Amino acid sequence: RVNLQLGTALANGADLVARAYFHLNAMPYPGGETRTFDRKWVLAYNDYKSARFYMARGELTWGAYLRSLRGPKAYAVWRASDPGMLTGVVRDFASRAPRALARRLQRMMR
Repeated sequence: RVNLQLGTALANGADLVARAYFHLNAMPYPGGETRTFDRKWVLAYNDYKSARFYMARGELTWGAYLRSLRGPKAYAVWRASDPGMLTGVVRDFASRAPRALARRLQRMMR
C-alpha cells in the first residue's frame, strides 16, 4: 500500500519498493543510494486541504502552516515517465465532474 511513509523514504534516498523486490527474490540489493534524513515529502493539494481543515477548527494558523513547509522538501508530482498517473487523474476528474456539477445545480434550484 502506497502512503506518505513510502514517499518520505524515497525523498530521503531509501527506495523501499526496490529493496522489497530484491529481498523477496533473494537477490543482493545493488545499493548506491545517497541517504538524507531531513526532507519532507509534500502532496501540495492534500497538505493544503488538511491545513484548511485544521485552521477551520482553530488548531492551526497560517504562520504555523507556512513554518511547517520550511526546510528541504520533495514534492509528489507527475512525471513524464509515469503516464499512468496523469491518466488516473484525468479519469478521476472525468468521473467526478458531472456529479459535482449536478449537485451544484440541484442546490441552486432549491
